[in-house]
Amino acid sequence: MRSPAPAATKTRASLAELVRYFLYLGTLGFGGPVALVGFMHRDLVERRRWVDEDEYRLGVAVAQIIPGPLAAQLAIALGYFQRGVHGARSTMCRRPPWRSSVSVCSGVSRSRNRSSWLRRVASV
Repeated sequence: MRSPAPAATKTRASLAELVRYFLYLGTLGFGGPVALVGFMHRDLVERRRWVDEDEYRLGVAVAQIIPGPLAAQLAIALGYFQRGVHGARSTMCRRPPWRSSVSVCSGVSRSRNRSSWLRRVASV
């Protein structure tokens, strides 16, 4: 059984709030596109009520027909619905956190590549 839709009181997010949210999502959000889409629904529709259910469904539909990663396209669509082109651009701030964490992990891996313990862990 589906849960009831949240109340129709929708507040519009400021550009700073969008940037802050997508930085948070880029830093702490993990999982595949379906998980991130679920996180965005929970956060933006149910908790913050920045987006109503119909707008969110439209964003998912748009994201599915546009080539590219689903979660990224949905974030761009929702940002656009909230604040136009600037809102869509604000969603790009979700990329640097995970990019830097991957760079750090690969750097540590390279520097520790000669370690026997790392080879044992990686071979498991």
